[in-house]
Amino acid sequence: MISTPYRERLWTSWWITLLFLVLIALLSGVLIARQLGGTLPGDGPELTGILIALDVFFVLVYANFSRLQIEIDPNMVEVRYGLIRKRIPVTEIASAETARGKLRVYLGVGIRYGTDGSLAFTTSLGDAVRVNRKTGRAFVFSTNRPIDVSDLINTLVKTREAPREKRR
Repeated sequence: MISTPYRERLWTSWWITLLFLVLIALLSGVLIARQLGGTLPGDGPELTGILIALDVFFVLVYANFSRLQIEIDPNMVEVRYGLIRKRIPVTEIASAETARGKLRVYLGVGIRYGTDGSLAFTTSLGDAVRVNRKTGRAFVFSTNRPIDVSDLINTLVKTREAPREKRR
Protein backbone atom coordinates (compact mmCIF):
# COMPACT_ATOMS: atom_id res chain seq x y z
CA MET A 1 0.00 0.00 0.00
CA ILE A 2 1.29 3.48 -0.70
CA SER A 3 1.81 5.73 2.30
CA THR A 4 1.66 9.03 0.41
CA PRO A 5 -0.24 9.79 -2.78
CA TYR A 6 1.62 9.74 -6.08
CA ARG A 7 1.62 13.17 -7.70
CA GLU A 8 2.93 14.30 -11.03
CA ARG A 9 2.58 17.51 -13.01
CA LEU A 10 3.23 17.69 -16.73
CA TRP A 11 3.37 20.78 -18.89
CA THR A 12 2.08 20.77 -22.42
CA SER A 13 4.51 20.36 -25.31
CA TRP A 14 6.73 23.32 -26.19
CA TRP A 15 5.23 23.59 -29.67
CA ILE A 16 1.69 23.94 -28.30
CA THR A 17 2.87 26.63 -25.90
CA LEU A 18 4.60 28.41 -28.77
CA LEU A 19 1.48 28.16 -30.94
CA PHE A 20 -0.72 29.70 -28.24
CA LEU A 21 1.82 32.43 -27.42
CA VAL A 22 2.09 33.42 -31.10
CA LEU A 23 -1.71 33.45 -31.48
CA ILE A 24 -2.20 35.53 -28.32
CA ALA A 25 0.61 37.90 -29.33
CA LEU A 26 -0.89 38.40 -32.80
CA LEU A 27 -4.35 39.17 -31.42
CA SER A 28 -2.88 41.51 -28.80
CA GLY A 29 -0.72 43.19 -31.46
CA VAL A 30 -3.76 43.86 -33.65
CA LEU A 31 -5.61 45.33 -30.66
CA ILE A 32 -2.65 47.60 -29.81
CA ALA A 33 -2.29 48.67 -33.45
CA ARG A 34 -5.98 49.56 -33.56
CA GLN A 35 -5.62 51.68 -30.43
CA LEU A 36 -2.71 53.53 -32.02
CA GLY A 37 -4.87 54.48 -34.98
CA GLY A 38 -4.52 51.57 -37.39
CA THR A 39 -7.49 50.37 -39.37
CA LEU A 40 -8.49 46.99 -40.71
CA PRO A 41 -10.92 46.02 -43.46
CA GLY A 42 -14.46 46.03 -42.04
CA ASP A 43 -13.24 48.08 -39.11
CA GLY A 44 -15.86 48.99 -36.56
CA PRO A 45 -16.42 48.98 -32.81
CA GLU A 46 -17.70 45.40 -32.88
CA LEU A 47 -14.34 44.21 -34.26
CA THR A 48 -12.57 45.43 -31.11
CA GLY A 49 -14.99 43.42 -28.97
CA ILE A 50 -14.45 40.31 -31.07
CA LEU A 51 -10.66 40.67 -30.89
CA ILE A 52 -10.73 41.16 -27.11
CA ALA A 53 -13.05 38.16 -26.70
CA LEU A 54 -10.79 35.97 -28.84
CA ASP A 55 -7.68 37.11 -26.98
CA VAL A 56 -9.25 36.38 -23.58
CA PHE A 57 -10.62 33.04 -24.86
CA PHE A 58 -7.20 31.82 -26.02
CA VAL A 59 -5.52 32.96 -22.79
CA LEU A 60 -8.10 31.03 -20.74
CA VAL A 61 -7.86 27.92 -22.95
CA TYR A 62 -4.07 27.92 -22.66
CA ALA A 63 -4.21 28.51 -18.89
CA ASN A 64 -6.59 25.55 -18.47
CA PHE A 65 -4.83 23.11 -20.79
CA SER A 66 -1.18 24.00 -20.19
CA ARG A 67 -0.75 21.60 -17.28
CA LEU A 68 -1.85 18.04 -16.59
CA GLN A 69 -1.93 16.93 -12.96
CA ILE A 70 -1.98 13.29 -11.87
CA GLU A 71 -2.79 12.14 -8.36
CA ILE A 72 -3.05 8.51 -7.29
CA ASP A 73 -3.97 7.35 -3.82
CA PRO A 74 -5.15 3.96 -2.50
CA ASN A 75 -8.77 4.73 -3.48
CA MET A 76 -8.66 6.88 -6.60
CA VAL A 77 -6.82 7.75 -9.80
CA GLU A 78 -7.45 11.40 -10.64
CA VAL A 79 -6.15 13.25 -13.70
CA ARG A 80 -6.90 16.96 -14.14
CA TYR A 81 -6.54 19.28 -17.06
CA GLY A 82 -7.22 22.57 -15.30
CA LEU A 83 -10.89 22.65 -14.34
CA ILE A 84 -11.68 19.39 -16.15
CA ARG A 85 -10.96 16.21 -14.24
CA LYS A 86 -11.37 12.48 -14.60
CA ARG A 87 -11.67 10.37 -11.45
CA ILE A 88 -11.63 6.59 -11.49
CA PRO A 89 -12.08 4.68 -8.24
CA VAL A 90 -9.53 1.85 -7.89
CA THR A 91 -12.46 -0.56 -7.45
CA GLU A 92 -13.53 0.15 -11.08
CA ILE A 93 -10.08 -0.60 -12.57
CA ALA A 94 -9.31 -3.97 -14.13
CA SER A 95 -5.67 -3.22 -14.98
CA ALA A 96 -3.21 -0.61 -16.18
CA GLU A 97 -0.52 -0.79 -18.83
CA THR A 98 2.03 1.44 -20.50
CA ALA A 99 0.87 3.04 -23.73
CA ARG A 100 1.76 5.71 -26.28
CA GLY A 101 -0.31 8.73 -27.20
CA LYS A 102 -0.40 8.19 -30.97
CA LEU A 103 -1.42 10.75 -33.57
CA ARG A 104 -3.29 8.15 -35.63
CA VAL A 105 -5.41 7.18 -32.59
CA TYR A 106 -6.06 10.56 -30.93
CA LEU A 107 -5.53 13.00 -33.82
CA GLY A 108 -3.79 15.47 -31.52
CA VAL A 109 -3.22 16.30 -27.87
CA GLY A 110 -5.52 17.50 -25.10
CA ILE A 111 -8.75 15.80 -24.14
CA ARG A 112 -9.48 13.42 -26.97
CA TYR A 113 -11.59 10.41 -27.87
CA GLY A 114 -9.46 7.80 -29.59
CA THR A 115 -10.35 5.78 -32.65
CA ASP A 116 -9.96 2.75 -30.34
CA GLY A 117 -12.84 3.97 -28.14
CA SER A 118 -10.68 5.29 -25.29
CA LEU A 119 -10.73 8.72 -23.66
CA ALA A 120 -7.33 10.42 -23.38
CA PHE A 121 -5.85 13.36 -21.48
CA THR A 122 -2.52 13.89 -23.24
CA THR A 123 0.11 16.61 -23.22
CA SER A 124 2.21 15.04 -25.95
CA LEU A 125 2.24 12.19 -28.42
CA GLY A 126 4.43 10.00 -26.25
CA ASP A 127 4.58 8.09 -22.97
CA ALA A 128 1.24 7.35 -21.36
CA VAL A 129 -0.68 4.90 -19.19
CA ARG A 130 -3.84 3.11 -20.28
CA VAL A 131 -6.29 2.33 -17.48
CA ASN A 132 -8.55 -0.54 -18.47
CA ARG A 133 -11.82 -0.33 -16.58
CA LYS A 134 -14.00 -3.27 -15.56
CA THR A 135 -16.87 -1.62 -17.41
CA GLY A 136 -16.82 1.42 -19.61
CA ARG A 137 -14.32 3.27 -21.72
CA ALA A 138 -10.55 2.85 -21.23
CA PHE A 139 -8.74 5.98 -20.06
CA VAL A 140 -5.30 7.04 -21.29
CA PHE A 141 -3.16 9.81 -19.81
CA SER A 142 0.32 11.19 -20.40
CA THR A 143 3.01 10.63 -17.80
CA ASN A 144 6.78 10.90 -17.55
CA ARG A 145 6.91 7.58 -15.65
CA PRO A 146 4.58 5.14 -17.43
CA ILE A 147 6.11 1.94 -16.02
CA ASP A 148 6.07 3.19 -12.42
CA VAL A 149 2.53 4.57 -12.70
CA SER A 150 1.06 1.45 -14.32
CA ASP A 151 2.82 -0.78 -11.75
CA LEU A 152 1.45 1.38 -8.92
CA ILE A 153 -2.11 1.21 -10.24
CA ASN A 154 -1.88 -2.57 -10.75
CA THR A 155 -0.57 -2.97 -7.19
CA LEU A 156 -3.47 -0.94 -5.83
CA VAL A 157 -5.96 -3.02 -7.84
CA LYS A 158 -4.45 -6.29 -6.53
CA THR A 159 -4.44 -4.97 -2.96
CA ARG A 160 -8.13 -4.06 -3.26
CA GLU A 161 -9.03 -7.47 -4.70
CA ALA A 162 -7.06 -9.52 -2.15
CA PRO A 163 -9.48 -8.99 0.79
CA ARG A 164 -12.43 -10.04 -1.41
CA GLU A 165 -10.72 -13.28 -2.38
CA LYS A 166 -10.02 -14.13 1.29
CA ARG A 167 -13.73 -13.78 2.15
CA ARG A 168 -14.77 -16.34 -0.46
